[in-house]
Amino acid sequence: MGVPPTLLLVDDETRSARLLAKMLREDGYAVEIAFDGAAAIGRLARRPLPDVLITDLRMPHVDGVAVASYARSLAPTIPVVFITGYPQLVSSAKAKLDPAPIVHTKPIDYGRFSEQVGQISRAAMVDRAKREAAEQSPGAQDYDIDHVFLRKMLGWLTHADDAAALAALLADLSEYLVRHFAREEAEGGFFEYVLTHAPQHADHIEALRAEHVELLAQAADVRAIIDPPTGPASVTMRERVAALVFSLKQHERLETRLLQDAFEADLEA
Repeated sequence: MGVPPTLLLVDDETRSARLLAKMLREDGYAVEIAFDGAAAIGRLARRPLPDVLITDLRMPHVDGVAVASYARSLAPTIPVVFITGYPQLVSSAKAKLDPAPIVHTKPIDYGRFSEQVGQISRAAMVDRAKREAAEQSPGAQDYDIDHVFLRKMLGWLTHADDAAALAALLADLSEYLVRHFAREEAEGGFFEYVLTHAPQHADHIEALRAEHVELLAQAADVRAIIDPPTGPASVTMRERVAALVFSLKQHERLETRLLQDAFEADLEA
């Protein structure tokens, strides 16, 4: 999946924390461990923040609610998962956070736990990719060519191994493409910029415009075969996704080349 989801696991039960971290790493996550609440807050004070916070509730000195509240003060939508051996603490803990955390009581049902962590970490990675695209890519800011986000999405699609993950990622991708293509067409957008500074690419621009409709239709067709989105991804699903990813990569490469030519011409003018 390219860059894996990052999890911060907080638990003062050292052995349990290391075992859970081992299982999560085997599932493909990047896991950091803090063995008490104070250490967790120290880690959260450094950037980058984790994609998901998983914390025990009852710990000495700094409890899980305090850790989660601090995390939410830095990132209001960071997903929080509470793990606890004290079910009586759950109601009051959930009431103190909005959005509400996910709660698992010990001993953890790892299958259900892993499924929920997978769902929230995928959503968190989409948010992270959007932030990174805005921060790292001048082209995304100035001309709405947020290829940083697109490349990450395509990487996740390539490595998704179940139908539910594919369906969720394709829904996000389709929403992104609609917005992205509309901004390219808008006044002052990518197409206008390229035609102003690199008019020799007029034919390529028309080709890109035609591809917009084709790519949206291709994405819709792939989503249609993943219905209902249950079980592992089939060979057919993977083949159709691979074809969509290939088409989008070709489209993105042409956009990048045209943008580079237009930038160079703009600088020389």
